[in-house]
Amino acid sequence: IDSGATLTASAANSNVFGNWYNNNGTFSHSNGTVTFNHPFSFTQNITSVSGVAGFYNLVVAQNVTLQGNTNLTVDGNLDLNLNVLNLGGNTLTLNGTTTFTTGFLDGGNTTAALQIGGGPGDVGTVNLGNQTSFATLTMNRSGKIYFTGDPLIINNSVQFNNGYVFSNSNPVLFNAGASHNGANDSSFIATKVAKAGNTDFTFPVGDTNKYRPLLVSNISAFDTIITSYHNNDPNSDGYYANQIVPPIHHINRSEYWKVGLDPQSAGTINANIILSWDAISCGVDNLSDLVVSRFINGAGNWQNAGNTQT
Repeated sequence: IDSGATLTASAANSNVFGNWYNNNGTFSHSNGTVTFNHPFSFTQNITSVSGVAGFYNLVVAQNVTLQGNTNLTVDGNLDLNLNVLNLGGNTLTLNGTTTFTTGFLDGGNTTAALQIGGGPGDVGTVNLGNQTSFATLTMNRSGKIYFTGDPLIINNSVQFNNGYVFSNSNPVLFNAGASHNGANDSSFIATKVAKAGNTDFTFPVGDTNKYRPLLVSNISAFDTIITSYHNNDPNSDGYYANQIVPPIHHINRSEYWKVGLDPQSAGTINANIILSWDAISCGVDNLSDLVVSRFINGAGNWQNAGNTQT
């Protein structure tokens, strides 16, 4: 699309069989669908001199790569079908929904970024591949986004404004030095979170509209710690509430955290843990007696893990 020219797409479906190159022209998507579907095994490129390529519905029916400094915005549905969208280290903004079959999203390199906007409503599932990592993730939409495939890896930061992050069996991994900001009852990670390194870190975990951060500090060695929060009775999950060791009198029957090292870790570490609670946490009767209790799997009981401050 040459400078000064305008391309108005069909409100139905437009097919692209080659590369997409916008040389400062104007593309009007008409709320229609653009499908990249070269008839042969051929990677199609998207290039925008202005730095932004915007579509309403985008179907990746052939492998597509963002070239140069081209950031991609999809306002409707992103359908990766059976193929790969390679961000080339650029930014993908999802303002609508996603459809994945066996295709996946590839960041291209560690500078890639993902922004979740638009809404309200759930985004859907984003399938990750090729050990994709993102410099930043921005959550700015009420609703949920589900990550499957390879682990979601954060290199720099996550900005929580609105919306919940879910992952499959893989934890969301914050690399050493990565951080987050803004987590609250309306925006957090609702599944497992991992942190690599030995610096203090607040895990932005929660469950069912409850943000319950957990701080790990004074970590004795470089390793990967994994944490999750569970807004339910630990007794129902096999951590029996009546199996307590004095001086513990009773445990909180409404919530608990799981904290441990990456299963592939061969070492052990020492660290301090600070938990969070509020007025709706059950079992807090005497603040001065409040302690952290730890369930010891081998012994099958809850034991006092101490308390240095409340």
